[in-house]
Amino acid sequence: MISNFISFIHTEMIATSKQAECVAWIEYQKGSRSLWVAFSPYFEPIAIESTEDTAGLSIIQVDLSDSAHYLLYMLEEKKQDGSICNQLYLFDLRTMKVLQIFSDVHQWMMNESQSTLLYVAKSKDNILMEYDFKSSHKRCIWELSGQIINLSLYALEQKIAICYNQNGHHLLSIIYLKTNQMIWVSDNLDDAIDPIWSPNGKNLAFLVKDYDLIEGWMPISNCDLPAYSIMLFQETSQQLEVLWNSHSLPIASYSSQEGHRPISWLNNQQLIFCHEGSQWEHAHSLNINDKQCIALTSGDFLVRDLSVCQKTERIFLINNRHHLSHYGIDIIQSGQLDTTDTLALQTVLSERLAFSIQVISKTGRYIAFLSASETMPIELTIYDLEEQQLIYPRRLLADFISFNYNDFSPIQMTNQTFKAIDHVTSEAQVMQPARISQHAAIIHLHDGPGKQNLPGFQPSLEMSLHYALCRYLTHMGFIVVNLNYRGSSGYMRDFREAPYRAWHGASEYNDVLASAKWLLTQKTLCHKKIGLMGKGWGGYLTALGLAKDSHLFHAGIDIQGFHHFPQLFRHSSRFMRSTHYNLSALFQAESVSRDMACSQLAIENSPWNYLQSWMSPVLLIYSEYNEPIFLEEGKRLRYMLKKQGVKVDSYLFTDEYILFQYHDSWRIFYNLICDFFNQKLNCHDT
Repeated sequence: MISNFISFIHTEMIATSKQAECVAWIEYQKGSRSLWVAFSPYFEPIAIESTEDTAGLSIIQVDLSDSAHYLLYMLEEKKQDGSICNQLYLFDLRTMKVLQIFSDVHQWMMNESQSTLLYVAKSKDNILMEYDFKSSHKRCIWELSGQIINLSLYALEQKIAICYNQNGHHLLSIIYLKTNQMIWVSDNLDDAIDPIWSPNGKNLAFLVKDYDLIEGWMPISNCDLPAYSIMLFQETSQQLEVLWNSHSLPIASYSSQEGHRPISWLNNQQLIFCHEGSQWEHAHSLNINDKQCIALTSGDFLVRDLSVCQKTERIFLINNRHHLSHYGIDIIQSGQLDTTDTLALQTVLSERLAFSIQVISKTGRYIAFLSASETMPIELTIYDLEEQQLIYPRRLLADFISFNYNDFSPIQMTNQTFKAIDHVTSEAQVMQPARISQHAAIIHLHDGPGKQNLPGFQPSLEMSLHYALCRYLTHMGFIVVNLNYRGSSGYMRDFREAPYRAWHGASEYNDVLASAKWLLTQKTLCHKKIGLMGKGWGGYLTALGLAKDSHLFHAGIDIQGFHHFPQLFRHSSRFMRSTHYNLSALFQAESVSRDMACSQLAIENSPWNYLQSWMSPVLLIYSEYNEPIFLEEGKRLRYMLKKQGVKVDSYLFTDEYILFQYHDSWRIFYNLICDFFNQKLNCHDT
């Protein structure tokens, strides 16, 4: 039965052309991935490519040329030894033929005016290459002294802004293809990222990360950037100036909230960007002449996605202003909300969630985005602003079959808030079986922590599959609480960056306790039976709950979690790259015992510290190609728990990664979860 719940079609990625009215997208269903394109006015889907996970192949990226004459897509091939090989396909949409296949490519850019493709190879990431469509000739354009990070092409004048990493420093240069010359934007500029040319090509805007201004802050990826500046390079005068910086505002960080909010040119004088100066991620307009920065949105909500149309000077924003767990679309015109067009769009969208918005072509008549609901999976959606109607390309196919969960599994879903012992309020979606009776409960804790559980399907395939699992568990007879504990995306900065989390105090565990105590007050809870389930960070919280409060949590499933912070830090570089906590003192404490208080704090907030009080049965799940430290910790935990008489089940997915590559693995994974909870939390109605 679980197979039916995870057999839906999920749109993973969309790409639009800048000049033509064309859209391309990737779909996933039961391990198969298919690539489609569609043209206006009807947007009928045209199949381009398909792959099967059983053959070790996946379509993972797609891109369209400005004219929509060419399509680029990446195929990922998994070898028998577990290694990954990528191939980039250049496809001509006029002849419907593959022109060229490139191996080992990780960055590319179409230079359509010259009928060339610019690209960077993984194995030679300091060399910018060029492929000529007509002659099929490849040549090296430029060799730099560091890894190429970002490329921005201004095709009319054949110049490229290029960021590259040289000995840990992000440098910015401009290469002129016609004269084969290069200039430095600044010889003392460091940590430049995301360059973008103005529409007329006279100005180059980019970001500079101001690490040095934050004492004790460690430069890493996938986290908030506490201080940064928006820079402008005027090519004619060769002048470099600071347009705006975050120093004047206490918390105007470059946020790691989920979504896509690139710095964008609205016209030749205005930049659009987002920052958190008001605790919430809001859109702002920045004039390059007088440096005036004006907020385009305000209030207790955030902007998740942003796209601009330069011809109409419209700004399309996806935000959660109506409810923090519901994302809709707003249209900004002349610096203000266009209430007429926004209302028309929201009316036809109704209760659907919206994500990943992009403008189709320079005319701005159509916008493409992903949409979903509580019962309908993620699908490509196109909105015609002239006709004020939605187009669902996938539904135009003759073999399209509607997939609505209410047709075979109606449930009750409500939003619920919980106040923790330290007075912090968290939120969750509570799923309950439609029939009124007593049920055991499961608290689902997402990975991250910077993700967000929503009352519906999401752009992330993994999060959508987990949502389907939670619906199936409810169908089986469980109450499921999809908790957004502190640290989750979608909320104000004080909640997302709450103090004393993880090894600093595990404050987010208070939210887990608050949701469990709320469940205990519900008359529909069967014999106070509550289970925990989580992956990664959620696995850590699951293990912490089973270890500290086995009297409260009767069983749990720990999926690729971690249990002993000091040992994890010593052996894993992952946390150095993926968290903004300053771990230097902790490393010193563990290696040379210079700060035992910091070391002790990390141990006290690790599940391992409470191992002796762990009594509840647990299912441990890991993947073969996980980081070795996770597998080592899992084996140690299994041994120690069995030694003290705890019932431990475990499963290792061989030939798999942290994020499963095979659909069959998802099916086995979810069957394990359902069988475990059915045995350990069984009630008469489950």
